[in-house]
Amino acid sequence: MFLTHFCACLWNLIGEYQLNIGQNSWLIKNELQNADWITKYITSLYFSTVTTITVGYGDITPTTNLERIFVVVMTLLVCGVLGYTISSIGNILKQLNEKE
Repeated sequence: MFLTHFCACLWNLIGEYQLNIGQNSWLIKNELQNADWITKYITSLYFSTVTTITVGYGDITPTTNLERIFVVVMTLLVCGVLGYTISSIGNILKQLNEKE
């Protein structure tokens, strides 16, 4: 959950940064540039969660190269963390079975 929250915050930060420098961003594409912070956060968390579990519905997509680079890095990072976590749980269960 922490990693998903962190990625959601970064995703929103990138969108806000691009708005401030006058570039197109996912916020404009989804008409959220004037939305309140909770709507932006929930939308960012939704995007981050869907990307994290690699479902990727495609309703919120990156529109700039910076956003695309972030999504690639985020996907690789999250898949690595998820794989490591699953592997660690498997090793713990294996060690518990060997002790019995």
